[in-house]
Amino acid sequence: MRKDAMWQKALGAVTLKDLAEWRHLAIELVQRYAEQTLPPKDWIIFAKEHRVDTFVDLLLGEKPRIYLSYHITGHEEFTDVQRFMKKLSDFFICIDPYTIKDWDVVKAYDDALRQMNKDSIDIEIKYSDYCHKFSDIPLKEIEEAIDLIRTQIVERDFQLIANVHATVVYHRDEKPSYGVMAEIIHSLRVDRPVYVLYPFKTRPSPFFEHFIKKENMIHGDKSIEELEEEMISKLRRDYKDWPTYKAANCD
Repeated sequence: MRKDAMWQKALGAVTLKDLAEWRHLAIELVQRYAEQTLPPKDWIIFAKEHRVDTFVDLLLGEKPRIYLSYHITGHEEFTDVQRFMKKLSDFFICIDPYTIKDWDVVKAYDDALRQMNKDSIDIEIKYSDYCHKFSDIPLKEIEEAIDLIRTQIVERDFQLIANVHATVVYHRDEKPSYGVMAEIIHSLRVDRPVYVLYPFKTRPSPFFEHFIKKENMIHGDKSIEELEEEMISKLRRDYKDWPTYKAANCD
């Protein structure tokens, strides 16, 4: 946009804060329209980083939708998540929160603050089939937008949960995650059933277990592939009884 003469003439220098504000307004406008229409419209925030067949499944409306919650902070490799998501996609529409890469901006900004000696930074965003490097972004520009970006990460993920039929947690680390825990609590608040795949022999914290129905947690001393298949079988048995599934356009 900064290289586009039309944008430069109309708006001058477009900043990260501008983009964050425009995105917030766009989502708010769609949400207001969907909720005020009678009957209310079914809608969802959809990132182009999702697979094409996920978009086709959304248009067809024949599969239940699930939100896949998993550890992102502190992880660079997501092969296991992608494998599980591909299996799920045969039967469900999987909404992946990390298809929107705002967290990479937050992480790069936090890393720069720890170094304490930079006026600008480079941010490399890794997509499914390529990487894109944004060079020499002024730290001050990110600082002006960072509160909006952090807030939108939470608001958007909570909105995605409200627009699916269930939340599935792929608890790939024995350590807890603030984000995963918040998504579980919000899912229950909006009456979305929560399922947890915990691929460890020991059980998680009792405070974690407090929020999860015992029959909805898959864990134990089996291979990860066996546990994934067990979870998929459980979901396929249960989905017709999910509170919001029958009300959705899934016929």
